[in-house]
Amino acid sequence: MINSSKSEEEIYHAALEEPPDRRSGYVRAACGDDLELLERVESLLKIREDGNNFLESPLFADQPLMSTPPEEKPGDTIDKYRLLEKIGEGGMAVVYMAEQERPMRRKVALKIIKLGMDTKSVIARFEAERQALAMMDHPNIAKVLDAGATETGRPYFVMDIVPGLPITEYCDKNRLSIKERLRLFILTCNSIQHAHQKGIIHRDIKPSNIIVTMHDGEPVPKVIDFGIAKATSQRLTEKTLFTRHGQIIGTPAYMSPEQAELSDWDVDTRTDIYSLGILLYELLTGTTPFGEEQLREAGYLQMQRIICEEEPTKPSTKLSTLGEALTDVAKWHSSSPELMPKLVRGDLDWIVMKTLEKDRTRRYDTASALAADVHRHLNSEPVEAAAPSISYKLRKFARRHRVFVVAGLFVVAALMVVAVVSAMYAREVSIHARESENARQEITGLLAGSYVDRAQALCEQGEVGRGMLWLADSLKTAPEGSSNLGRAIRTSLAAWHRQLHSLTTVVQYPDPITAVTFNSDGSRILVVCQDGTARLCDSVTGKAISRPLNHGSLIWDAAISPDGTRIATWGTDRLVRLWEASTMEQVAEPIQHQECWRIVFSLDNARLITAGRDGFRFWDAGTGKSLGKAFRYESEGVRAITCCADGVRAVIKVAQGKHQMFDVDRGEPIGPPVKHVNLGTVVISPDGMRFATCDGEGLIRVWEAATGGEALDPIVHGGGISALAFSPDGSRIVSGGLTRMALLWDAATGEPIGAPMRQRNTVRAVAFSPDGTRAVTGNQDGVVRIWDLIKRKYVGEPVRHQDELVAAAYGPEGLRILTETDGVVQVRDAATGKPIGKPFSHPGKIWRIAFSPDGSRLLTRKKGSADFIRLWDVETGEQVGRPFNKSPTRMTFSPDGSRILAGGHDAVARVWDAATLKCLGEFHQHRSSVFAVDFSPDGSQFLTGSFDGTTQLWDSATLEPIGKPLVHQSEVKDVAFSPDGTKILIGFADGTVRLRDLKTLKPIGTPLQHLKIVCAVAFSLDGSQLLACSIDQTARLWDAATLKPIGPPLEHDCWWPTLASFSPDGSEILLADPHGTAEIWQAPPGPLKGDYERIVCWVHVVTGMELDSTGGINVLDAPTWQQRRRRLNELGSPPGLTLSEF
Repeated sequence: MINSSKSEEEIYHAALEEPPDRRSGYVRAACGDDLELLERVESLLKIREDGNNFLESPLFADQPLMSTPPEEKPGDTIDKYRLLEKIGEGGMAVVYMAEQERPMRRKVALKIIKLGMDTKSVIARFEAERQALAMMDHPNIAKVLDAGATETGRPYFVMDIVPGLPITEYCDKNRLSIKERLRLFILTCNSIQHAHQKGIIHRDIKPSNIIVTMHDGEPVPKVIDFGIAKATSQRLTEKTLFTRHGQIIGTPAYMSPEQAELSDWDVDTRTDIYSLGILLYELLTGTTPFGEEQLREAGYLQMQRIICEEEPTKPSTKLSTLGEALTDVAKWHSSSPELMPKLVRGDLDWIVMKTLEKDRTRRYDTASALAADVHRHLNSEPVEAAAPSISYKLRKFARRHRVFVVAGLFVVAALMVVAVVSAMYAREVSIHARESENARQEITGLLAGSYVDRAQALCEQGEVGRGMLWLADSLKTAPEGSSNLGRAIRTSLAAWHRQLHSLTTVVQYPDPITAVTFNSDGSRILVVCQDGTARLCDSVTGKAISRPLNHGSLIWDAAISPDGTRIATWGTDRLVRLWEASTMEQVAEPIQHQECWRIVFSLDNARLITAGRDGFRFWDAGTGKSLGKAFRYESEGVRAITCCADGVRAVIKVAQGKHQMFDVDRGEPIGPPVKHVNLGTVVISPDGMRFATCDGEGLIRVWEAATGGEALDPIVHGGGISALAFSPDGSRIVSGGLTRMALLWDAATGEPIGAPMRQRNTVRAVAFSPDGTRAVTGNQDGVVRIWDLIKRKYVGEPVRHQDELVAAAYGPEGLRILTETDGVVQVRDAATGKPIGKPFSHPGKIWRIAFSPDGSRLLTRKKGSADFIRLWDVETGEQVGRPFNKSPTRMTFSPDGSRILAGGHDAVARVWDAATLKCLGEFHQHRSSVFAVDFSPDGSQFLTGSFDGTTQLWDSATLEPIGKPLVHQSEVKDVAFSPDGTKILIGFADGTVRLRDLKTLKPIGTPLQHLKIVCAVAFSLDGSQLLACSIDQTARLWDAATLKPIGPPLEHDCWWPTLASFSPDGSEILLADPHGTAEIWQAPPGPLKGDYERIVCWVHVVTGMELDSTGGINVLDAPTWQQRRRRLNELGSPPGLTLSEF
């Protein structure tokens, strides 16, 4: 193909020298592929030929004029700008470097329409675009400084002059890493976002239009040539293709499908997102998805087909196919050919592919959204972009290859017919069936895996019940034979069940529930209905054990005496009635207390206290006889009353929006009034020291009665609250309301405890059992539910001792701790606190420790990179030998205890003889601190990991490296061998965790993700689970076979956790840091056993919910729940859990 480098003027004058019959052929050959140039030259020649009729042409003809004044040249002056040199020229415009002479001297870039191109339409669009560009003010966009017109009327405008290189050329010349390139790309996206916000679409984003210049020693990208295609129908520095029936605006290699379809009216800001994706693709791979040569050699229709229909290869795949060219690309990226595809694979692949979607609705909506996703990748956070679904890929394939798909279907049909007719094809059909089954198994496995991921996300958001439903559904979806996935699901179900308030009873009553309360021993629950009746029911089965009492009117309040013998009710008939609990018969004449608001029994069962508008009154609880009045008050209502060890307490409304606690016996206020407007329910803590209020906005406030101050920040229940209660020990609060759920809260911190207890209707009443282990909820629909409560948020037990805790680690006989008093260190049994061996004096604070396999010796090092390792005899407390291995990081014993492996800040790993402390070898394979060391279980190999991002496997016998170092994407912080010695686990500073096969050293699955640095990793004793601990204040567990998460994150308080390990029996997990913080967590229980029906039925019972056909939740009504419970009793609870546990 021919590419012309001549200007139209040169071709025009040369064509005039040719004979007329050869002139057309010469012009076409000279212009080559440049149809734009061909059109301009032919237009000039036509004007020449029609010169005698020039004055007869229309006054406003949209054609260039032949009669033009001389072109500007360096040295000329346009207004206050002196032209210095021509720095750019295209078909329609020229760019000069110019010097502004007033009011200040500075160098600028001046762009002017070329001679002969000042037609009416071009000038109008040029001026409109100049005004749009002047609206933008962004540090990464070349500014428009001035505008005007020459003496001949041709428009020009003046911009910042941007010295520098195109972004790709700058990155390659300076060998910028991928992270450095991404930071420049984010700045570019921000500038494009600014333009979009001003209503401007660039439509020609490419490297040559993004110039990187230096500012204060830092590279700064500047976007130039904004919208020139839109203003002048030309590109300043590169060709733009034209067709007869439309025009393609932009550069083909960077052009979006909608641009290629010639529908300029339908191009929006997302076309720039596509071009930014091409730019990012080129920054990562050194090339564009569709090569410029490929598009140039294709015709218009073929070029359109490529851009609109062909799917680009992923950047990592493109890198893998570059062959020898990958060496140069890696060099330009300051990387290696082996590492380049790995650095791009995953997040960056999906970010790029999301921008290059043919369907623009699937691209990022804005340039800032694209920049944010790149920023998330740089911060090792989850990105929004993800791999397209299998169904989407199939639809795309079918759309692109309709003929082949239809043909394929006919072929398959034909083969099936032939298979039926002829036995000779039976074997082939069998093979196809097996392949189809394998494909089905793979797809269902992926679907089940996606359900597990959804379940984990729901559980971590606090929706444990919903998450368990999805886990159960994933168990059903998991393909047959997928034992690993099934085990992971069953284990996670058992682990998350610990965070669930399990539903134990559901009973339907005939009318809405207005009040519920337990008796003193928790065996009975008084259930009050809106029809004026009340019943005692069994607190385990929920069944009524008495005939209903009938108050005769709506019951507003009810109470049970502490000994359970009396019941008091108060209703809309303004009467208080006393009942014998055993018979539900009324035992005395109704008590009349005008406008009574609250009733309560005294702790000694002797008195009934009523609170009305005229004050408090005391009554004999047996006979109902008056015992006199307490203090009088003027109030609009008593909001709460309770009896505690110090007497009777009540919260009284003393003014509009103000409430105050009183000592009823003394008639004295306790503390000042508190203000909480729009007040709803009020409850008093059992000790009478605090009270809680709630409002219609869903806020709960806890008040200190003595001071009137809030005990904690407001608790946000959300929605109107209609029921509230303190636990018997005052440590928790349960709330319920219009949101159709009850929630449990920590009364000291205001944090939620466990998952929501979901209902089918408004919660009108709540109560705790006397021991605080259960709660009962009563609903507007007449349903009573009883729940087994978890005691607190899932937390680890801190390891404590009366002396200062220095360190903790598991020994062969359990957990051992080191305590320090006045510089003297003592090894102790963590369970009993008893000393093990004699104490010893240690120079400085201990920073790391390691016990020998038999627990007889101890390695220590103090804080600071200049220290040494010290070896101690635990029994005698004596130091063994002299300190050794200066600047240590981590150290460990070999499995047989004969050797010590230590990493160092000096980038050297060393092996020492544990008996003689003689150095057996130094290993200089790394270029930075060696932070990670570990021996294989049989001691035949060891692994080192460095801050330089490499790991190296070594032969323990020869002390020689095994293979080459593995190069990773981030700094290595810890390593661990699996118990069977077949895998290694690596934790990285970027928050990822990677599992690798030891034999091939190839990664297994995708990286596991924390939000911040992973400091410690470990395998469970059976190798089935992976443990990683991060400075993001969590430790996480994954199934080693499927890499699916198991149970809730362990939200620890370790500042910089350097130890994460399982106990010798595998039942506990220890997390510890060098500052003396150590926590013991319960390891996940074993996987639930039993068939799918058994486990799903159990999940339905304990959550009280099921998934509907759309994936939403359906709260089970009482008959359905009871039917599921009966079925579960027939099947038996999942082994490992008894019926009493739910």
